[in-house]
Amino acid sequence: MSNVCLKCSALKWKGETPGMCCSSGKVKLPPILKPPEPLCSLLKGETAQSKDFVKHIRLFNNMFAMTSFKSNVICKGTGQGHILETCKLIVWDEATMSHRNAFHALDKTLQDLLGSSAIMGGATVVLAGDFRQTLPIVTCGTPADQINACLKNSYLWHHVRKFSLTTNMRSLTQGDLSAGQFANKLLQIGDGKVPEDPSTGLIIMPCGQIVNSPDELLSKVYPNIQQNFKDQDWFSHRAILASRNDVVEKLNVTIQKQLPEKEYAYKSIDCILNDDEAVQYPTEFLNSIQTPDLQGHNLILKVGAPIMLIRNIDAPRLCNGTRLIVKKLMQHVIQVTVLTGCAKGEDVFIPRIPIIPSDNTIQFKRIQFPCVVVSHYPFAYYLC
Repeated sequence: MSNVCLKCSALKWKGETPGMCCSSGKVKLPPILKPPEPLCSLLKGETAQSKDFVKHIRLFNNMFAMTSFKSNVICKGTGQGHILETCKLIVWDEATMSHRNAFHALDKTLQDLLGSSAIMGGATVVLAGDFRQTLPIVTCGTPADQINACLKNSYLWHHVRKFSLTTNMRSLTQGDLSAGQFANKLLQIGDGKVPEDPSTGLIIMPCGQIVNSPDELLSKVYPNIQQNFKDQDWFSHRAILASRNDVVEKLNVTIQKQLPEKEYAYKSIDCILNDDEAVQYPTEFLNSIQTPDLQGHNLILKVGAPIMLIRNIDAPRLCNGTRLIVKKLMQHVIQVTVLTGCAKGEDVFIPRIPIIPSDNTIQFKRIQFPCVVVSHYPFAYYLC
C-alpha cells in the first residue's frame, strides 16, 4: 500500500483503480485520525509480523470486508443495520461451509448494532449444516487449513447449543418410500458405515437408477426438450447435479445445442486495472481466465436456455443463484423470465456489468452479463 491518492491522500494498493476512493476529488471525505495501534505499526513497521501483514493485506481486507473505496461494514442508521437491529431470529444455512472469520464478523457487527457485549449481541442465531459435508474452501490450502477455518475452531463454538435432526421432514411429507431410503443411505455413507468395493474403491448405491452415458442421462432428465424448452415450469423442476464445473460446462453445451433456436455469442471486454501492468497481461490472456464466480469470455446463449445469476442485481428479486430462462437476446441486454424466488414469473432485463474477481491474483475487470448457463447444478453437498 505504498501508492497515495493525490486528491484525498488515501493509501492505495498496487493496481487499484485511481480515484475510486474519492471519485477523483469529487467526493470530500471527512478527515480521519491516525490509524490506531497495532494497525499503524503493522502498516509501517519493519518486523516479520508487519511484513507478513502487508504481504497478505488483501486477505486481511477480505476478512474484515473493508476497502479504501467502498465499505461493506454494516453500520447503524443504514437499511441493513436496521434489519439486523430489529430482527428476532437470524438463520444461517450451510454454516459449516463458511469460514470462521465470517461468524466473527457477524458477532462484532451485532455487538456494535445492539450495544451489547454478549455473544452475537444477545441475538438468537440458528446455524444449520452438517460437518460431514464440505468444509470451508481455502484457496491453495491443505486439509489442515480447512479444519482450522472451520466453525469448530472458533471461540464462538463453545457457546453453540447442538441439536440433531431426528426426522427428515422432506421425505416424510413427500410420502415417497424410496426418498426416505435414499436419505438414510446418504446418512450411512456420511457416517462411514457403507463399505467400498475393494476392486474399484466405489460405493454401490442400491436405490435409484443408473445410466451408462451422459446422453442417456440427458434424455432421462430432459425428454423431448425441443418441444418442452419454452415451458417454464418444466425447466424449473429439473436439474442435474455434478461434482465438477468442467463436467457441468460440457453437459450445458450439449443440452443447449439441442435447442432449436439460433445461437448468440457475447464476448466480454477485459482490461487490467493497473495500466502499468497491461504489457505483462495481454488481452488474450485475460480472455482465457475463468473462475467459479466469473463468467467466461465467450458466453453462448439461445432463446429458451436456462441461466443463473452469479451476482446480486436487485435483492431479493434478482440475487446470486436466481434461476432465469432466456426470452429475448439483444445486443446490450438480455430479456429473461424469473423461474425462482419472490419474482417468479416476472420478465426482467439483465445488462452487462463490470465484474472484478475478488479472489484472483491478477487484478482485472471483465464487462460481461452476470450469468451462466445452468441446465445443471454443480454441487459440493448432497441435497436431501
